Amino acid sequence: MKIFRATLQHIEPIAFLFDQYRQFNKQDANLVACRAYLQKRFKNEDSVIFGAQNDGRQVIGFVQLHASFCSIEMRDIVIVDDLYVHTTARRQKAGTLLMSAAQAYAKEARVTRLTLQSGFDNHAARGLFTQLGYTRDLDFFPYNLELSSS
Repeated sequence: MKIFRATLQHIEPIAFLFDQYRQFNKQDANLVACRAYLQKRFKNEDSVIFGAQNDGRQVIGFVQLHASFCSIEMRDIVIVDDLYVHTTARRQKAGTLLMSAAQAYAKEARVTRLTLQSGFDNHAARGLFTQLGYTRDLDFFPYNLELSSS
């Protein structure tokens, strides 16, 4: 298995997986919008995406990272925004390798930590994160305020 930093040349397989990821998270399929969203991320250079490629050179997973900061610590952080491995390629260590690439990137960027959120019912991902040494934040509760897109 090969882990690589994705570029615009990888847009098609990453967009396909991103669409699958969104459907996994109960969103409607929309490959066109996924492609446009990722093109914007690449163009603006506001996220870093690593892909996983199997021995047959098929892209089977990705992780998307966003730079951010922690005001309390006055340090930079990296947010692991998305991690997805195609259902047919799970349990082949792609998720572990992608998260290792995220960690290596964060260390190279000299940030204070990686941070992420996982769905309460996503037991496989939560198990992976725990296995990799991530701990659950017991000091803060996430809150969201949905705003109209118009």
